Amino acid sequence: MKQNEDKLIISSRGRIDLLNKNEIFYIHSEHRQVHIHMPCETYSFYRTLDEVEENISDSHFMRIHKSFLINTSFVCRIDGGTLYITTGEHLPVSRRYLTSVHRRFRAL
Repeated sequence: MKQNEDKLIISSRGRIDLLNKNEIFYIHSEHRQVHIHMPCETYSFYRTLDEVEENISDSHFMRIHKSFLINTSFVCRIDGGTLYITTGEHLPVSRRYLTSVHRRFRAL
């Protein structure tokens, strides 16, 4: 997995995808498989979410749970431990990250 300023480059099973970072809604992991949710497709590959977080290094992305990394540009509401994004989906915010999530969005 590589990146440049605007793209996240992932390779899996002989395929290379260049993903526009600003189009990524959120990224979640499940059993060492990472799923990148975008408008037209969900991309899946084997890595840890920690590895993805290290490689994406973009100020619009934030960890909200041990299994979720979100693009803050798509957040429309935070209600307790639940974060809502513009797609209508809701994602969990763990207690560990709750304070930093609230701090981040109050600063906007």
